Amino acid sequence: MSSGNLSSSSAPDFNELGRRALGTLALADSRGYNLTLENLSALLLGGPAEPAVLRESILRHEALEFAGQFAGLRGRLRTDKCARRTKANGKWLPVAMSIARRFAADYARICPHVRCVMLAGSAASGGFCDDDDIDLNIVVADGTKYTSYMTAVLLSLKYSLRHRKLLKGRYFPGLPKVICINVVWEEGQVRPFARKDEQVAFELLNSHVIFNNDFHSAMLAGNAWVADFFPQIYSRNGQNGPPEIPDGPARHPGPSPILESISKRMLFTLHGIVWTLRGKRPDLRERMVQVESVKRPYGIFDEPCRGADGRA
Repeated sequence: MSSGNLSSSSAPDFNELGRRALGTLALADSRGYNLTLENLSALLLGGPAEPAVLRESILRHEALEFAGQFAGLRGRLRTDKCARRTKANGKWLPVAMSIARRFAADYARICPHVRCVMLAGSAASGGFCDDDDIDLNIVVADGTKYTSYMTAVLLSLKYSLRHRKLLKGRYFPGLPKVICINVVWEEGQVRPFARKDEQVAFELLNSHVIFNNDFHSAMLAGNAWVADFFPQIYSRNGQNGPPEIPDGPARHPGPSPILESISKRMLFTLHGIVWTLRGKRPDLRERMVQVESVKRPYGIFDEPCRGADGRA
């Protein structure tokens, strides 16, 4: 896919820009939000475009529409929700960033297998509210996926207790889910990714490194295919910077198959309990299935013997 950056000496191709805008807005829609013209321009499939020309291409496209400052698929605009989130983001994003950095620092100190931590979700896409959790994408050493995830879950309880009066999101009564581990990739899964599609590329574009920028840079360099979708990702790399955490050979012991097996069993048991509880809310269960399908085959609970609903 060409970058499509527009120069003053060439006439804009509104049809081509419209197709790219449609693809980008569809990716955002699958995650539950619309984009401002400014954000759409920055995140556009094929590379950024001039906002004024991009706006004209959207107005000409029958499957797209504007409402206020937001663009989206026709009939799929969430103007009130997105406006509320955009307004709240200015206040709550610094809070989320501070918490995410402290969590990443703590996690890197107690988990010797972590290779990279990235901010994801609404805190990375510009729509964080005080009723959100903070989504993180993590890369860990091969053979330590479940051990590392269990460590992150246990550590997240500390942050739920510490910030239970600050953030409104609830996981259990009185206990907010402050930290959400969106996905855990093992090192071998990201060098390179087996999936090479626009969904994975968009996730990487919207993930901002907060621990181990060197690893993140090497990961992107080893996945040059991402530039076919979003060449702008390389100019955005490292804008948040990593915490100052010592790194060295002593922090990378080999995996423990026994501990990994125990962690896996415990996590699948917890997942079954959560699935049962969410069965009382069809909307939550439907969202859970949709999210896990997008992550496949990288989801924590992806197993060959498990069905599309996440159950054995």
